Amino acid sequence: MCSALNHEWCANYDVTKRSLLTRRASGVAIGKDDVNAYLSSIAQLDASLRVLASAQQEHEMSPAEVVRRQTLIDNLRKKCKALPNVTSSSSSGSSSSSSSSSGSSSSSSSGTGGSSYSPLATSDHGLVLRARDMTSIQNDMIVDIGAGVDRLREQALLMSNETALQNLLISDLEDGVELATHALLNESRRAELLKQRTNAYRAYMCIALEVFLIFVLLIAWASK
Repeated sequence: MCSALNHEWCANYDVTKRSLLTRRASGVAIGKDDVNAYLSSIAQLDASLRVLASAQQEHEMSPAEVVRRQTLIDNLRKKCKALPNVTSSSSSGSSSSSSSSSGSSSSSSSGTGGSSYSPLATSDHGLVLRARDMTSIQNDMIVDIGAGVDRLREQALLMSNETALQNLLISDLEDGVELATHALLNESRRAELLKQRTNAYRAYMCIALEVFLIFVLLIAWASK
């Protein structure tokens, strides 16, 4: 059974992962404080994983599971760095405002007024973000599937070892039963032989007693 710390790590990882995926799917820029909060949560996951890795037998974790969870933490850091933040949004906004001002001046000089806002570019950016999110989700699913396959392989190896051990125990048990059966048969034969010899001794004793009595009777009759 997994330890409480192991369960707590899994729960915290799920919460952090879902929050990151939801924030990325929304496409809304986040502040520096939110980024620091995510990085702090990821650092706590990393510290908890180190504690789990230091006592793998106590927490029932294999080295492969430790490596897998470290990969998951690294993926969370990459997702956190890929989140759109306020600084990048402001810089892109300033560049777009400057380009729009230059565009408006040029358009006013040419007599065609307008702005540099492009809905197509915005929609393309959203599609790119969604495609990245879907790719990230698929990568996480592949990692989870790989971890599940590793667990199944380890369980299959354990079952194979357990089956081999049980086969050895069954073979030893069969040998023990066979030896006990032979011993019982030998004891039964010895008891039968002893019984036959006892009956023969009793018959001999009866015959000897009868002969002795006949001899005594003959002596008594002769003396008369």
